[in-house]
Amino acid sequence: FRRRFISLASAYFVFGILLTLGAVTIFGGDIWLLGPITFCFAVSGTSFFFWRDQFAPRYGRIIHGMILVLILLFSSQVFLLPSPTGSVEQPNPQQMLAFERLGYGYARSMPWSLAPVTSASVNNAEGNAALNDNLIRFGRDGRTQSLATLVTNRSHEQYYQIRPTSAQTVALGLYYFPGWQAWVNGRPVELTENPRTGLIDLSLPTLRGPAELHISLGVTPVQLISFLLSFIGLFSMILIVLGRQRFASNEPYIEDRLLSIEDTRISAVAIFLLLAFIFASDTPGGMSPLRATPYSSLVGATIMQNRSDIGLEAFALKLSSSEVRAGEPITATIYWKTSIRLPETYYRRVTLRDVISGSVQWQGTLEQLGEIPTRRWLRDRLFIDTLSVQIPASVASGRYTLSIVVQSCDERLPGTNACDSENSLTFFDRVGNELGRQLTLAQIITVVDE
Repeated sequence: FRRRFISLASAYFVFGILLTLGAVTIFGGDIWLLGPITFCFAVSGTSFFFWRDQFAPRYGRIIHGMILVLILLFSSQVFLLPSPTGSVEQPNPQQMLAFERLGYGYARSMPWSLAPVTSASVNNAEGNAALNDNLIRFGRDGRTQSLATLVTNRSHEQYYQIRPTSAQTVALGLYYFPGWQAWVNGRPVELTENPRTGLIDLSLPTLRGPAELHISLGVTPVQLISFLLSFIGLFSMILIVLGRQRFASNEPYIEDRLLSIEDTRISAVAIFLLLAFIFASDTPGGMSPLRATPYSSLVGATIMQNRSDIGLEAFALKLSSSEVRAGEPITATIYWKTSIRLPETYYRRVTLRDVISGSVQWQGTLEQLGEIPTRRWLRDRLFIDTLSVQIPASVASGRYTLSIVVQSCDERLPGTNACDSENSLTFFDRVGNELGRQLTLAQIITVVDE
């Protein structure tokens, strides 16, 4: 009696299931195991040619065509992108800051993709106050930053020239993640996580002369786990192959099973029809275009192009409805852009005014302009600012407009006193005419009776 080992395709199938279960239960939403899982299931799919022989040739070809069409339909989701919904999904500060805690510094993500989250606790207020576009990550105040001179800046690596100083703990403008390392004159120094801010605290020793500080990202825990799983998988496959060779019989070698002419025709027809369907969908006006329409989120919006005196521009406006009843909310979306790097964070206050008399019917609180601080905005990119306006129940029917005032604020100071209310931004229209410090949004809101 000789124990029979499972086939190679079955082994790959079992290994793919185990990888899938491990990826779902242990690693959550991470997708870095998707490649090995796809490879295992692809190899296990080769067993189709063997069990297909259990049927008559005619039915085997029919089953082959049906399975091929089914696979192509499932894989078509990779090619057929969903139609634009008219809105762009933008990561909020919580997701942006958590993404930077992965150890990649001031990372950027596409405006329509969510940033991966690995840490549950992020101090949003401290994070917004600490992050800026300055390349100098050494220290959070001018006195501490004056001790260091940036020499070299690379991806995940920086070199500083440090002046003589006493031993102290310096906060770095980087979020802590296992793998960050630092050396002073070639000697390692301790890096810890600040429990309040989540930033890196550097234990700087006493320096009696100029020194060189080197900060870089080394091997992370995710990389170590990836290396370990790769070596385990490689070692397991070596054992399986050696075991199969040890217990292999002297049976003649079976040649690779190639597709017959009939199977080839069915496959060619199925692939041709799928490609024709994809190209037909991508035509102008097709039901599922292969690429997103430029500025699809601006469909239904009113172009404003009102530029301020610092380069901040209210590009477009979109209302959830132009007609509303008293007591109901209305949502206004403003698309902002900037032609320069903004050095400060700006806040705005929304006011509901009567078109005829100009009287104020409702006024909102001072809120941040958009979800991401304006000093972190990239130039010539659209940023979404969503306003929620609650129409008072006492408002009479008529025509109203929304107006906003934009002010610069210091996030490090508490309260509204941190905002420069006396120097609000001045806006201009497309041809350069001054509109004043109060920008009236270019859509009318009609309040109707119930």
